[in-house]
Amino acid sequence: MPQVASNPVAWGDRHLPYSAIQLDKPWQGPDEVKPWDRPVTIVAAHLNTSELIDTFITSWLLQSIDCNLVIVDTGSSERHMAVLREWERRESRVEVHQLHFKAVKHPSDPVAIAMDLAFSLCTTPYMFATHVDCFPVRQDLVESFIEAAKASGDPVAGYQITPRAGIDTEGWVGHTATLFDMTRADELNLAWSQRKLCQLTGMDHFGNNRCGGYPDTEFLINKQLDLVGIPRLIMGTEENYVTTDDANIVHVRSYASSKLYSPDHHSKATVDMEKALVETKERIELWKSM
Repeated sequence: MPQVASNPVAWGDRHLPYSAIQLDKPWQGPDEVKPWDRPVTIVAAHLNTSELIDTFITSWLLQSIDCNLVIVDTGSSERHMAVLREWERRESRVEVHQLHFKAVKHPSDPVAIAMDLAFSLCTTPYMFATHVDCFPVRQDLVESFIEAAKASGDPVAGYQITPRAGIDTEGWVGHTATLFDMTRADELNLAWSQRKLCQLTGMDHFGNNRCGGYPDTEFLINKQLDLVGIPRLIMGTEENYVTTDDANIVHVRSYASSKLYSPDHHSKATVDMEKALVETKERIELWKSM
Protein backbone atom coordinates (compact mmCIF):
# COMPACT_ATOMS: atom_id res chain seq x y z
CA MET A 1 0.00 0.00 0.00
CA PRO A 2 1.38 3.47 -0.87
CA GLN A 3 2.50 5.54 2.11
CA VAL A 4 2.26 9.27 2.63
CA ALA A 5 5.94 10.10 2.94
CA SER A 6 8.17 13.14 2.89
CA ASN A 7 10.69 13.75 0.12
CA PRO A 8 14.05 15.31 0.99
CA VAL A 9 14.22 17.34 -2.21
CA ALA A 10 13.24 20.96 -1.52
CA TRP A 11 10.15 22.32 -3.22
CA GLY A 12 12.10 24.90 -5.21
CA ASP A 13 14.40 22.19 -6.61
CA ARG A 14 11.46 20.27 -8.08
CA HIS A 15 10.07 23.10 -10.17
CA LEU A 16 10.98 25.60 -12.84
CA PRO A 17 13.43 27.08 -13.58
CA TYR A 18 15.12 23.85 -14.62
CA SER A 19 18.49 25.64 -14.74
CA ALA A 20 18.69 25.19 -10.97
CA ILE A 21 18.75 21.39 -11.33
CA GLN A 22 22.09 19.79 -12.20
CA LEU A 23 20.89 16.74 -14.16
CA ASP A 24 21.29 15.42 -17.70
CA LYS A 25 17.56 15.92 -18.26
CA PRO A 26 16.61 18.65 -15.77
CA TRP A 27 13.11 19.01 -17.21
CA GLN A 28 12.33 15.56 -15.84
CA GLY A 29 13.03 16.69 -12.28
CA PRO A 30 15.20 15.07 -9.59
CA ASP A 31 12.71 12.58 -8.12
CA GLU A 32 13.64 8.96 -8.77
CA VAL A 33 10.00 7.99 -9.35
CA LYS A 34 8.57 10.25 -12.05
CA PRO A 35 4.90 11.25 -12.29
CA TRP A 36 4.50 9.15 -15.44
CA ASP A 37 5.71 6.04 -13.59
CA ARG A 38 2.42 5.95 -11.67
CA PRO A 39 -0.87 4.65 -13.12
CA VAL A 40 -3.17 7.54 -12.21
CA THR A 41 -3.26 11.24 -11.40
CA ILE A 42 -5.91 12.58 -9.02
CA VAL A 43 -6.88 16.17 -9.81
CA ALA A 44 -8.93 18.84 -8.02
CA ALA A 45 -9.50 22.56 -8.43
CA HIS A 46 -9.17 24.66 -5.28
CA LEU A 47 -10.19 28.09 -4.03
CA ASN A 48 -9.68 29.33 -0.46
CA THR A 49 -10.49 26.07 1.33
CA SER A 50 -7.15 25.19 2.90
CA GLU A 51 -8.99 24.06 6.06
CA LEU A 52 -9.81 20.89 4.09
CA ILE A 53 -6.45 20.27 2.48
CA ASP A 54 -4.67 18.14 5.10
CA THR A 55 -7.58 15.70 5.27
CA PHE A 56 -8.24 15.82 1.53
CA ILE A 57 -4.67 15.11 0.45
CA THR A 58 -3.97 12.48 3.10
CA SER A 59 -7.15 10.52 2.37
CA TRP A 60 -6.52 10.39 -1.38
CA LEU A 61 -2.81 9.58 -1.10
CA LEU A 62 -3.73 6.56 1.02
CA GLN A 63 -5.62 5.00 -1.87
CA SER A 64 -4.65 1.39 -2.62
CA ILE A 65 -3.15 2.40 -5.97
CA ASP A 66 -0.09 4.63 -6.24
CA CYS A 67 -1.07 8.05 -7.54
CA ASN A 68 -0.02 11.62 -8.22
CA LEU A 69 -2.19 14.37 -6.76
CA VAL A 70 -2.44 17.66 -8.66
CA ILE A 71 -4.23 20.68 -7.22
CA VAL A 72 -4.98 23.58 -9.54
CA ASP A 73 -5.71 26.68 -7.52
CA THR A 74 -7.98 29.26 -9.13
CA GLY A 75 -7.03 32.36 -7.17
CA SER A 76 -6.64 31.71 -3.44
CA SER A 77 -5.14 34.16 -0.97
CA GLU A 78 -1.55 33.68 0.19
CA ARG A 79 -2.76 32.25 3.52
CA HIS A 80 -4.47 29.38 1.75
CA MET A 81 -1.67 28.96 -0.80
CA ALA A 82 0.87 28.53 1.99
CA VAL A 83 -0.85 25.33 3.08
CA LEU A 84 -0.76 23.93 -0.45
CA ARG A 85 2.88 24.89 -0.97
CA GLU A 86 3.92 23.21 2.27
CA TRP A 87 2.32 19.97 1.11
CA GLU A 88 4.05 20.30 -2.24
CA ARG A 89 7.39 20.94 -0.51
CA ARG A 90 7.27 17.81 1.64
CA GLU A 91 5.39 15.29 -0.51
CA SER A 92 6.83 14.37 -3.91
CA ARG A 93 3.50 13.12 -5.27
CA VAL A 94 1.74 16.45 -4.70
CA GLU A 95 1.96 19.14 -7.37
CA VAL A 96 0.33 22.57 -7.09
CA HIS A 97 -0.41 25.06 -9.84
CA GLN A 98 -1.98 28.48 -9.40
CA LEU A 99 -4.05 30.42 -11.90
CA HIS A 100 -4.47 34.19 -11.66
CA PHE A 101 -7.36 35.90 -13.42
CA LYS A 102 -8.00 39.61 -13.84
CA ALA A 103 -11.46 38.78 -15.16
CA VAL A 104 -13.46 35.90 -16.62
CA LYS A 105 -16.72 35.94 -18.54
CA HIS A 106 -18.43 33.31 -16.41
CA PRO A 107 -18.02 31.97 -12.83
CA SER A 108 -17.47 28.45 -14.19
CA ASP A 109 -14.53 29.56 -16.35
CA PRO A 110 -11.78 29.20 -13.69
CA VAL A 111 -12.63 25.56 -12.94
CA ALA A 112 -13.06 24.70 -16.62
CA ILE A 113 -9.64 26.24 -17.32
CA ALA A 114 -8.20 24.35 -14.36
CA MET A 115 -9.54 21.08 -15.75
CA ASP A 116 -8.09 21.79 -19.20
CA LEU A 117 -4.73 22.45 -17.54
CA ALA A 118 -5.08 19.18 -15.60
CA PHE A 119 -5.68 17.28 -18.85
CA SER A 120 -2.51 18.81 -20.31
CA LEU A 121 -0.45 18.13 -17.18
CA CYS A 122 -1.52 14.50 -16.84
CA THR A 123 1.21 12.05 -17.88
CA THR A 124 -0.42 8.90 -16.48
CA PRO A 125 -2.73 6.44 -18.29
CA TYR A 126 -5.68 7.55 -16.14
CA MET A 127 -6.85 10.77 -14.54
CA PHE A 128 -9.32 10.87 -11.66
CA ALA A 129 -11.13 14.17 -11.20
CA THR A 130 -12.60 15.15 -7.87
CA HIS A 131 -13.36 18.15 -5.60
CA VAL A 132 -11.51 19.29 -2.48
CA ASP A 133 -14.77 18.90 -0.53
CA CYS A 134 -15.00 15.23 -1.55
CA PHE A 135 -13.38 12.39 0.40
CA PRO A 136 -13.05 8.66 -0.37
CA VAL A 137 -15.00 6.17 1.72
CA ARG A 138 -13.28 3.17 0.10
CA GLN A 139 -9.51 2.82 0.13
CA ASP A 140 -9.72 1.04 -3.22
CA LEU A 141 -12.06 3.60 -4.77
CA VAL A 142 -9.81 4.79 -7.61
CA GLU A 143 -8.60 1.27 -8.32
CA SER A 144 -12.20 0.02 -8.49
CA PHE A 145 -13.11 2.75 -11.01
CA ILE A 146 -10.16 1.74 -13.19
CA GLU A 147 -11.19 -1.92 -13.09
CA ALA A 148 -14.82 -1.04 -13.87
CA ALA A 149 -13.78 1.11 -16.84
CA LYS A 150 -11.52 -1.63 -18.17
CA ALA A 151 -14.29 -4.22 -17.83
CA SER A 152 -16.90 -2.05 -19.59
CA GLY A 153 -14.59 -0.58 -22.22
CA ASP A 154 -15.90 2.92 -21.46
CA PRO A 155 -13.35 5.77 -21.60
CA VAL A 156 -15.09 7.68 -18.78
CA ALA A 157 -16.47 6.30 -15.51
CA GLY A 158 -17.86 8.54 -12.82
CA TYR A 159 -20.65 10.21 -10.92
CA GLN A 160 -23.55 11.59 -12.90
CA ILE A 161 -23.93 15.34 -12.96
CA THR A 162 -26.76 16.71 -10.82
CA PRO A 163 -29.96 17.75 -12.64
CA ARG A 164 -29.85 21.01 -14.60
CA ALA A 165 -33.11 22.82 -15.32
CA GLY A 166 -34.08 22.82 -18.98
CA ILE A 167 -31.24 20.53 -20.14
CA ASP A 168 -31.26 16.76 -20.44
CA THR A 169 -28.15 15.70 -18.52
CA GLU A 170 -29.06 12.02 -18.11
CA GLY A 171 -25.87 10.00 -18.45
CA TRP A 172 -23.59 13.02 -18.16
CA VAL A 173 -20.69 12.97 -15.70
CA GLY A 174 -19.37 15.76 -13.54
CA HIS A 175 -15.96 16.02 -11.91
CA THR A 176 -16.98 15.01 -8.39
CA ALA A 177 -15.47 11.53 -8.79
CA THR A 178 -14.80 10.68 -12.42
CA LEU A 179 -12.11 8.60 -14.09
CA PHE A 180 -10.78 9.34 -17.59
CA ASP A 181 -8.80 6.99 -19.81
CA MET A 182 -6.37 9.61 -21.09
CA THR A 183 -5.41 7.75 -24.26
CA ARG A 184 -9.06 7.72 -25.29
CA ALA A 185 -9.55 11.29 -24.07
CA ASP A 186 -6.75 12.41 -26.39
CA GLU A 187 -8.14 10.42 -29.31
CA LEU A 188 -11.51 12.12 -28.78
CA ASN A 189 -9.93 15.56 -28.22
CA LEU A 190 -11.93 15.96 -25.01
CA ALA A 191 -11.82 19.38 -23.35
CA TRP A 192 -13.52 21.64 -20.81
CA SER A 193 -13.24 25.13 -22.35
CA GLN A 194 -16.32 27.31 -21.91
CA ARG A 195 -15.32 29.35 -24.96
CA LYS A 196 -15.19 26.22 -27.11
CA LEU A 197 -18.52 25.04 -25.68
CA CYS A 198 -20.23 28.30 -26.57
CA GLN A 199 -18.84 28.19 -30.11
CA LEU A 200 -20.16 24.63 -30.46
CA THR A 201 -23.62 25.21 -28.97
CA GLY A 202 -24.37 28.90 -29.41
CA MET A 203 -24.71 29.39 -25.63
CA ASP A 204 -23.98 32.87 -24.30
CA HIS A 205 -20.59 32.76 -22.59
CA PHE A 206 -21.74 35.42 -20.13
CA GLY A 207 -24.48 33.07 -18.89
CA ASN A 208 -28.25 33.13 -18.79
CA ASN A 209 -28.86 34.67 -15.36
CA ARG A 210 -27.33 37.11 -12.91
CA CYS A 211 -25.34 34.36 -11.16
CA GLY A 212 -23.97 33.02 -14.44
CA GLY A 213 -26.24 30.06 -15.01
CA TYR A 214 -25.42 28.06 -18.12
CA PRO A 215 -22.90 27.20 -19.51
CA ASP A 216 -21.40 24.99 -16.83
CA THR A 217 -18.04 23.34 -16.28
CA GLU A 218 -18.92 19.82 -17.44
CA PHE A 219 -21.07 20.68 -20.46
CA LEU A 220 -18.42 20.60 -23.23
CA ILE A 221 -16.87 17.25 -22.41
CA ASN A 222 -20.30 15.60 -22.25
CA LYS A 223 -21.47 17.28 -25.46
CA GLN A 224 -18.35 15.96 -27.18
CA LEU A 225 -19.04 12.42 -25.99
CA ASP A 226 -22.70 12.68 -27.02
CA LEU A 227 -21.76 13.83 -30.52
CA VAL A 228 -19.73 10.67 -31.14
CA GLY A 229 -22.19 8.40 -29.34
CA ILE A 230 -19.90 7.30 -26.52
CA PRO A 231 -21.65 6.48 -23.22
CA ARG A 232 -20.22 7.11 -19.80
CA LEU A 233 -20.13 4.43 -17.12
CA ILE A 234 -22.22 5.88 -14.28
CA MET A 235 -20.78 4.96 -10.88
CA GLY A 236 -23.12 7.02 -8.70
CA THR A 237 -25.57 9.92 -8.57
CA GLU A 238 -25.95 13.12 -6.54
CA GLU A 239 -28.58 15.73 -5.71
CA ASN A 240 -28.21 19.49 -5.79
CA TYR A 241 -27.37 21.07 -2.41
CA VAL A 242 -27.42 17.68 -0.67
CA THR A 243 -24.32 16.05 0.81
CA THR A 244 -23.51 12.76 -0.91
CA ASP A 245 -22.69 10.04 1.60
CA ASP A 246 -22.59 6.60 0.01
CA ALA A 247 -20.35 3.54 -0.26
CA ASN A 248 -17.78 5.40 -2.40
CA ILE A 249 -17.52 9.03 -1.32
CA VAL A 250 -18.57 11.71 1.10
CA HIS A 251 -19.07 14.90 -0.90
CA VAL A 252 -20.21 18.03 0.91
CA ARG A 253 -21.68 19.52 -2.23
CA SER A 254 -21.06 23.20 -2.93
CA TYR A 255 -19.07 23.73 0.27
CA ALA A 256 -16.39 25.64 -1.62
CA SER A 257 -18.58 27.56 -4.08
CA SER A 258 -21.13 28.51 -1.42
CA LYS A 259 -18.39 30.48 0.35
CA LEU A 260 -18.65 32.86 -2.59
CA TYR A 261 -22.24 32.64 -3.74
CA SER A 262 -24.54 31.27 -1.04
CA PRO A 263 -23.93 32.11 2.64
CA ASP A 264 -27.13 30.34 3.68
CA HIS A 265 -26.11 27.07 2.06
CA HIS A 266 -22.57 27.42 3.37
CA SER A 267 -23.90 27.45 6.94
CA LYS A 268 -25.58 24.07 6.32
CA ALA A 269 -22.60 22.73 4.40
CA THR A 270 -20.26 23.69 7.24
CA VAL A 271 -22.18 21.45 9.65
CA ASP A 272 -22.00 18.57 7.16
CA MET A 273 -18.31 19.24 6.59
CA GLU A 274 -17.48 19.01 10.29
CA LYS A 275 -19.01 15.53 10.34
CA ALA A 276 -17.29 14.53 7.10
CA LEU A 277 -13.88 15.60 8.39
CA VAL A 278 -14.26 13.64 11.62
CA GLU A 279 -15.31 10.48 9.77
CA THR A 280 -12.60 10.84 7.13
CA LYS A 281 -9.89 11.31 9.77
CA GLU A 282 -11.09 8.10 11.43
CA ARG A 283 -10.79 6.29 8.09
CA ILE A 284 -7.30 7.71 7.61
CA GLU A 285 -6.16 6.26 10.93
CA LEU A 286 -7.68 2.91 10.04
CA TRP A 287 -6.04 2.83 6.61
CA LYS A 288 -2.67 3.81 8.06
CA SER A 289 -2.88 0.89 10.48
CA MET A 290 -3.59 -1.68 7.79
